[in-house]
Amino acid sequence: MTRPEKCSALILAAGKGTRMQSAVPKVMQPLLEEPMLYYVLRALRAAGIDDIAVVVGHGGQHVEAWLAQNAPDAKVIWQKEQLGTGHAVMTAADWIRERERILVVNGDMPMITEQEIGAFLDQADAADAAFMTCDLDEPASYGRVVRRGSGVRIVEAKDASPEQLRISEINAGVYVFAAPMLLEGLSGLTQNNSQREYYIVDLISWACRRGLNVVPVKLGAENLAGVNNPLELAALSLKMRDRLLAEWMLKGVKCVDPSTAWVSPRTVFHGEAFLSPNVQIWGCSEIGAGCRLGSGTILRRCILKD
Repeated sequence: MTRPEKCSALILAAGKGTRMQSAVPKVMQPLLEEPMLYYVLRALRAAGIDDIAVVVGHGGQHVEAWLAQNAPDAKVIWQKEQLGTGHAVMTAADWIRERERILVVNGDMPMITEQEIGAFLDQADAADAAFMTCDLDEPASYGRVVRRGSGVRIVEAKDASPEQLRISEINAGVYVFAAPMLLEGLSGLTQNNSQREYYIVDLISWACRRGLNVVPVKLGAENLAGVNNPLELAALSLKMRDRLLAEWMLKGVKCVDPSTAWVSPRTVFHGEAFLSPNVQIWGCSEIGAGCRLGSGTILRRCILKD
C-alpha cells in the first residue's frame, strides 16, 4: 500500500511497563515469540511507511540491539529520562524537523494492522493534527475524549473528573501531525498535571485553541488494544494466534484443531499443509506443499521441502 502523502512514523518504545513485572522492556515482551514491537513495525511497513524512528529508553540497549538485527533502517532515538509521551516526542525534534508529516504510535499495540493505519491516514489527510479514538465498554485507565461543541480534548484518566471517567470514547494513542505544527506545539508543552509529565495529548488541546484543523478519527476497537500486564499479553497472544492461523487456513492450510496450533508470524507455508492437534511452528520456518505435521510436532527455524 502506498500512501499519497509523505508520512514518517515515530514509535514510542521507551516505557518501562511496570505492571508487566518484568526486567524485559515492555515493547520487547514476547507475543508468539516475537516482541510486540515487531508487529507494530510490520503494520507500518504494510501500510507503506518505511521512514521510521523508534524512541527507546528503559532497557533501550535491548531494544536497540533487536532493531539492529531486525530493522536496521529504523532510526533509534534515546529518551534518557522518561518524562512522559510528550517528552518522548521532544527527544525526536531534530528528526521531525527534516520531515513533512509524522504518525506517532505506541510500540505496545501489536494488534494494529495496515487497515487501521490506512483508514486513519486517509481520514486525517487534510488535518493539521488528528488522533485515533474508539469506544470501550470499560475504558479503565485510558484517556477520555472530551467533545464540547466544535472543540475536542483528551483528558488522562488520572486527571479526569468522575463525569469524564464515564465517557466511553477513549484516545487510542495514535496521532498524526504536520511536522511544523508539531514542533511548534512541543515548544509550548508544560508539566501542569498530577504526574508532572509532558503529555502528547496536550498538543490536541493546544491545536484546538489555535483554531487548527484537528480531526478525531473513530475506528473499531478490535485491534487497538495496548498491553499493560501479563494477562492482557496472554489474551492478545491467543488473538494473534487465531488471526495468523485463519489467514493461512484461507490459503489452503488444513488444521484439525486450530485452538491447539501455534504458528509464528515469520512462518511461511508454500502450499497446502496438514496440521494435526498440538503442533507448534516457531521462528523463520518454511513449510513446503503437501507436508503433514503430526501431533506434538515442534519446529523452530526449520525448512521443510515439498
